[in-house]
Parts: sequence; structure tokens; C-alpha cells
Amino acid sequence: MALASGSADAQSGAGRLATGADSLSSGLVRAHQGSSDLVTGLDQLQTGASELSTGADQVAAGTQTLRDTVVPPLTTVRDTWPQVQGDVTTLASDAATLTSSVSGTTSSVASDVNQAASLLTQIEASNPDLSQDPRWQQLRSTTSSAQTRTGQAAARAGQINARAQQVQQAVANSGTLTAKVDRAIADVNALNDGAHQVASGADQLQTGIGRADAGARSLDQGLSTASRGATELATGAHSLQTGLAQLSTGASQLDTGIGQLATGAHQLAAGLKAGVDRIPVLTADQENKAVQVLSAPAQVDMTVENPALYYGRGLAPMFFSIAMWVFGISVFLVVRAITGRALAGRASSLRVALTAWLPIGAIAVAGSLLMLGVVWTTLDLAPVHPVLTLTVTVLGALAWSLVAHLMRTALGTPGSSLLLVLLILQLVGAQGLYPSQILPPFFAHLSPFLPMTYLIDAFRVVISGG
Repeated sequence: MALASGSADAQSGAGRLATGADSLSSGLVRAHQGSSDLVTGLDQLQTGASELSTGADQVAAGTQTLRDTVVPPLTTVRDTWPQVQGDVTTLASDAATLTSSVSGTTSSVASDVNQAASLLTQIEASNPDLSQDPRWQQLRSTTSSAQTRTGQAAARAGQINARAQQVQQAVANSGTLTAKVDRAIADVNALNDGAHQVASGADQLQTGIGRADAGARSLDQGLSTASRGATELATGAHSLQTGLAQLSTGASQLDTGIGQLATGAHQLAAGLKAGVDRIPVLTADQENKAVQVLSAPAQVDMTVENPALYYGRGLAPMFFSIAMWVFGISVFLVVRAITGRALAGRASSLRVALTAWLPIGAIAVAGSLLMLGVVWTTLDLAPVHPVLTLTVTVLGALAWSLVAHLMRTALGTPGSSLLLVLLILQLVGAQGLYPSQILPPFFAHLSPFLPMTYLIDAFRVVISGG
């Protein structure tokens, strides 16, 4: 009864364990689904982070190129601007001086040229004959040309002076250019540094997301394993609950059976005691006779109905058959299967074939009888059925020679090779050495289709009986 009560308590505990295992399995399944969604989201985030990192690297490369392209010229402008300012001021002063020298009213080139032209006019008026002199005419032309060019030079000098004054004024008004260039250089450098920081941060973000993705995958695998384990645990808990229920039933039956076993044991003890009281006491002679009867309860006698007596007598059927078959292979080394003369005649095919075979068959019969006679007389073959032995020998020689003649006539030289292959197969499969029951499966199935199997059986019957 205590065993049945313990089984019931175990069954109740197994039920609670199965319920808890079901709850755990359900929760782990939901957690596994959530981890799978997390892995999917991290994969997408990693893809975006990779694209962001690539774009940030491209921006950093672009800002670096911008910085390398813009900053050196700006630095050069900043460093050379003071000198440019001084040179512009000097240039404006020199342009004003040049203009004054060229186009001024006194002490200027234009004034000197005009004065020279006036003197030439006065000289020509005092000396009218000079107007006809070619050199004088050339001098007057040159002076006139010089006046024209001096006027043009004076006008151009005035334009240059005005432009120089404008440039000087513009340079004077751009006094903060150096500070602007410094701010531009600082802005470009700051932009380049910021782009590189963004690229570095994007790389770190991608690395962090990669580690998070690896961790999420590990978590997903762990939850998957835990989910399968929880499912197996729930299945095992249910199986345990079922088994404990069966155990409880069996324990109740065992309690009943133990009571019956105790009753039967008491009955057996009483019966054995009664049986022991009824066993007779044996004497020494009675014990010896009982031992002999128990050690040899039956006598076995072996009778051989058709003994071969000698090992060679048992192998003779096989070697007789082999010798006849070998004759069929070798006879065509000295005898032609069929002559061309016979083929050229008008006799029927059957007559031609039989006519060509008769000499071979006769030689085969004669050789086989000679072989049998030598073994019979010199090795004391002494067959049980002499007449049948001669008959089987003649029939075997005729059959083998017919087979050899057919193969040689139909196939030519390859027919002899095929006869040799058949001989090799028959050496194992014709049951000349071992019965078919212990042969390999291939030869055991092939044995009924080999002609030598039946000739060997015939020789065994006529030589040894049966």
C-alpha cells in the first residue's frame, strides 16, 4: 500500500511539472519570436549603418579634397595681400606721376612736342624755301605724328591713372580681406574635421551595430535551443506523467500480486517439503546406473549406402567430365571443324554438319573409352554398374563433341575460347567438389544450367551406386 501511495504522489508532482514545462515552453517560443524580430531589425539597421558609413567616408574624402584645394590658395592670398596692397599704392602713385608727365600743361612731353611744332612753323615762315626741302617735309610729318601720338599717350595715361586710382580705392576698401580669408580657412578646416569625425562615428556605429547583431544572433540561437529543450522537457514531463500513472496502476497490481505471491510461496514450501519427504534414498549401484542413463540417453549408428571407398574414386566423375570437355577444345587443333569442299557441295546443311562431326565424335568416343579402360584396369575403378558406365561414357563423349563442334562451326576460333570459359565456370559450379548448398550464391544459382553437372551425377551413380 505504501508503494501505491508513493506512486500517486509522484504522479501528482509529475502533473505539476508538465504544467510548468508547458508554460515555460510557451514563454520561450514567444521570446524566440521576439529575438528573431530583433535580429531582422538589426540586420536592416546594419545595412543602413553600412550605407551611412560609406556616405560619411565619401563626404570626408570630398571635404579633404576641398580643403587640400582651397586652403593653400587662400593661405597664399592671405600671406601676399599686404605686399599686394603696397604694390597697388606704389603703382597708383607711379601712374599719377606718369600721367602728369605725359599730359600735364607744363614740363610734359605733350607741351614739349607742341612747342617744337610751333618753332618749326615759325622757322618755315621765316624761310619759305624750306617748305620744298624733302627733309624739312619729313621733319614736319614726324613732328605732326609725334603730336598725335603724344595726345593718344596722354589720353591713355589718363585712363591708366583713373584705373589705378580705382584699384587703389578698391584695395583700400578691402582692408578686412585678410580676416575674411582667415575665417574661410578656419571654416574649411572645421568642415573637414567635422566630416572626418562624422565618418569615424559612422564606422564606430557600424561596428557597434555589428556586435549587437552578433549578440542578438547568439541570443536567438540560445533561445531557439532553450525553446526546443523546453518543448522536449514538456513532452518528457507528459510522458513521465503517463508513465507514473501506469506505474501507479502497476504498483496497485504489484501489491495485490505480492499478497498472492506470499500465499503461493507458503503453498510451495509446504509442497516441496512434502515432495522431499517422498524422494527415495538410492544405493551406490542405483546411482551409477542413473549416471550412465543420463550421460548416454541414445545410441547413434551411421550407415553409408553407396560408399566410394577411395578419394580418387569420388573425384573420378569430375575428372572424366573435364577430360572429355578438354578434348572438345583441343581436337580442333589437329582436325578441321568443316571443310570447304563439304560446304561447296549440294548436300543439305544437316548432312554436312553430321558428316563433319562423325570423325570428331568417333575420336571422342575412342579416347573416352581408352581413358576409362586405363583407369579401370590400372587403378581398380570397379564401377558398380559396368554396362551403364560404358554407356554414360559414350553418351558424354558424343554430347561434348557435339557441343564443341557446334561452337567451333558457329563461332570459329572464338568458339574454343568460349568453351574454355564454360570449363572454368563448370570447375566450380558443376558440384564436382562441393554440393550446391555450400557454393557461393552465384555458382549455386548457375549450377542447374551447366551441362557438366548432370554428367558428373551420372558418373557417380554408375560408378558408386545410388
